[in-house]
Amino acid sequence: GRASALLAALLALGVGALWLLNSADSPAAFARESHVGRAFHALRAGQFDQIGHLIVRKLRMNVHLLRASVWSKVLITSLFVMAVLVLRPRGRLRVWQHKNPYWMYGFSANMIGAIAALLLNDSGIVAAATMIVFVAVPLLLLRLRELAAQPDA
Repeated sequence: GRASALLAALLALGVGALWLLNSADSPAAFARESHVGRAFHALRAGQFDQIGHLIVRKLRMNVHLLRASVWSKVLITSLFVMAVLVLRPRGRLRVWQHKNPYWMYGFSANMIGAIAALLLNDSGIVAAATMIVFVAVPLLLLRLRELAAQPDA
């Protein structure tokens, strides 16, 4: 509840900041803007067909990259499984959340960023794959540290 409201507020703040930054540009700067800036200008000008083409292009590229390798399907599955585990921890992850709260906050932020990259980036699968490493490796290290602390049976 509270975390979702905070996430929605941060998302709205980020989009608002991008809108303001791109509104301050003069029309002469249009040629050297980023694709985000061009998208905001098209949106502000009411060129919704361009926004639709942008969304379709991003979806097509992600679908193409998903079809290129079976590993991309493994990545997406593991990304969503890890997102559920990190964002809704149970069992061991809940214990880790109490022992290492800042690690878990970082994992949550990373997973949200990876999902956003997957959905919003032309080659989102590549960005998400890169980002997921920063969750998977520390989680494995936490588990190894836990196993090393256990006395041998």
